[in-house]
Amino acid sequence: MLVDDVERTLTPPRGYDLDATLRFAGLGSLDPTWQRRPGAILKAGRTPDGPVTLLLARERDGVRARAFGPGAHWAIERADALAGLRDDPAAFAPREPPRLRAIARRHRGVHLPRSPWVFEVLTGVILQQRITFRDAARARRILVHRLGAAAPGPGALLLPLAPPDWLRLTSEDFRRAGIDGQRARALRAAARHARRIDAAFDLNPARACEILAAVPGCGPWTVEMTMGLALGDPDAVPIGDLHLPSIVAWALAGELRGDDRRMVELLEPFRGQRFRLLRLLLDDLIDDVDVHREEEIVQQRDRVPAGALGPVHDGEIKQLHAELDEMRVELAAVQERLDFAERLLTREREQAQLWPGADA
Repeated sequence: MLVDDVERTLTPPRGYDLDATLRFAGLGSLDPTWQRRPGAILKAGRTPDGPVTLLLARERDGVRARAFGPGAHWAIERADALAGLRDDPAAFAPREPPRLRAIARRHRGVHLPRSPWVFEVLTGVILQQRITFRDAARARRILVHRLGAAAPGPGALLLPLAPPDWLRLTSEDFRRAGIDGQRARALRAAARHARRIDAAFDLNPARACEILAAVPGCGPWTVEMTMGLALGDPDAVPIGDLHLPSIVAWALAGELRGDDRRMVELLEPFRGQRFRLLRLLLDDLIDDVDVHREEEIVQQRDRVPAGALGPVHDGEIKQLHAELDEMRVELAAVQERLDFAERLLTREREQAQLWPGADA
């Protein structure tokens, strides 16, 4: 086997769900630094030894990890962490409320990944400050397509920006990508501390949190979101999120709206596993929206008799079926579909108000 092509088999526990575990491994489905297909992902990254592309693929006997490029050995040693296999989801087994117990049971195969690329995840979180996920993902794509070098191995991926790339960008470069001055300053500050930030991978949560909080422009939401998404901290609580308080209020108390204070109050009985709870709620929303979107496409197809619109239109309708798998991948970016999810929640709330005795 070549030095730049290293392989390893990981042994996950029974019920492990690779697709759900790694649904947030990239910044949106069009992120040029990764590719996702059912049962497998490719992720490009930078290591102290050089660039790498890491493949994680679910197979009958486990998860196959294969790394390509000068950083192959470095990445393969940390592949189990990225796959979430250093995490123990069994630590979270809620009994109440029944809704949460059902959600935890449905998503028991979801693990919290621990990414060796903490700096990269942090830049993605900074890009999301005060704007939509879609705009943040677009900004990232613009910059990576401009400055990202080709990654080794399969997939024709691009490497994420290195710290010197972020520092080389001018104010005009940031403006053209839709990044305001405040986020640009935070990104430059993170780039100047990149080595310390990536070193947080090997530290305990308290020390890692201190390092992230010391970066100018990284407030509680940015720090806690990075702790959860990058470092797999099961108890991170992102304060200041636009949607999470209401999602938690509805799931745990059946309340129409919530704020940060109420969210923290409702999460308190689950201290130690609060981010895991948040992650499972988001996974459940994504899957619920995915099902409803698929139902809408099928209903659209079924409203038209076969052949009624001619071969061109029939071909377009058939194409809808072929696009379902691609749509599932695209739906991994939760904030891109929160408006749709909110409509579903509103309808359920209205039904609960009409039938107060029913089990929501």
